[in-house]
Amino acid sequence: MNRQTFVQSVQFLFVGGILGEVLSLPGGGSYFKTNIDYIKKEYKNPHCYRYMPPSPNKTSHNAQKILNKIKLIYQKNKKPVVVIAHSKGCQECLYLALIENEIFKSKVLGIAFIQGSFLGSSLIEILLGKVEKTSSFYSFSGKLLKHIPAINDLRTGAMYEEFKTLVDRLSEQERGLLERRLLNIISVHQKDKRLAHILKLGFSYYENLYALESDGLVSREQQQIPFLKVRNIEFKGDHSFLFTSWPVASSTSSQRKEETDRLLGEIIASFSPDLAKLVSPVE
Repeated sequence: MNRQTFVQSVQFLFVGGILGEVLSLPGGGSYFKTNIDYIKKEYKNPHCYRYMPPSPNKTSHNAQKILNKIKLIYQKNKKPVVVIAHSKGCQECLYLALIENEIFKSKVLGIAFIQGSFLGSSLIEILLGKVEKTSSFYSFSGKLLKHIPAINDLRTGAMYEEFKTLVDRLSEQERGLLERRLLNIISVHQKDKRLAHILKLGFSYYENLYALESDGLVSREQQQIPFLKVRNIEFKGDHSFLFTSWPVASSTSSQRKEETDRLLGEIIASFSPDLAKLVSPVE
């Protein structure tokens, strides 16, 4: 399918991760701004939205809020929604897909996950003072953070059993539908590339304490969607490179536009075969 036709046939909802409320501010990272502005200008699609789920909330609570946002957007223009989720937003959107898979029959064409913390982040264990080599330094932050529901959902493997239970409840047909409509993009940082300053410590922890590849916040293994056989694609970059700008990210605006085009290409390859089932493409 022609790229322009596909992009104009759908609506895009960008769902942010933890601290998205801050990162979306001008000067705070302008979360998703370059990507949305580029799609609106380059592809003449004004139907691009972003939503920042409340950072402290449990995954299950924010999943319901995201569902409400999808329904509102769909009601406006009656075009299928492509959800592009990032970081903890991926965990919440996966939870939503597992409990409300009916939305894929009318409202949602697909969900693209980028750098998802499906199985948590090892850095949360460090911040909670649970890692012996760093526990004395992070003992105070641990006392504060352990009372935040979102932090507990981001502990290593915290959602594993819950995701397993939800997947086991799916019928074979429901499971097949989800595996066709979910796209997972995994990203790890390359040492020869620039790394955002705010991610250098996290990257170092993953490399030296865990000997794991990561994007500076989430390891490659933790970005894998559990129990579902979905299409996996790999990008190269740290956790900030695609969706945020200076002073958070080290990527340039032109790099983010280029990667947005690549992302759209992968979305079209994954979801365009099912587009006709939801709506007639725009001529």
